[in-house]
Amino acid sequence: MNRLHELSNEELTQWEMARFESGYEKYQRSHLNRYGTVDTMEELIDAKNILALVHDRAERTWLTDAKKWEVQIHVELLIKQLVFLQMALKGFDRVLPDEVCSDEKGCDRVWWSK
Repeated sequence: MNRLHELSNEELTQWEMARFESGYEKYQRSHLNRYGTVDTMEELIDAKNILALVHDRAERTWLTDAKKWEVQIHVELLIKQLVFLQMALKGFDRVLPDEVCSDEKGCDRVWWSK
């Protein structure tokens, strides 16, 4: 398997489980003392930044103008969906009780820890 788009749904599920198991092995039950919606927001922010870097890399390749336009459209769509997820995550955070939003095991976070 060489390309992401070649993954079957079953393989994607296996990958998700492998990452879950690896994370659980590393972090055990620390999620009980982490601000999970902040963890999730950090991941969404990272995803947006990584997409911008993928776009930059694609722009610097041999792609035709038409292909670059297609890449641009996909990147813009994905970023809009990530922004939607960020807004939905803020709504979810709004309904969580304060006890679920503590961050004793959150470590030093970029910007958030200020």
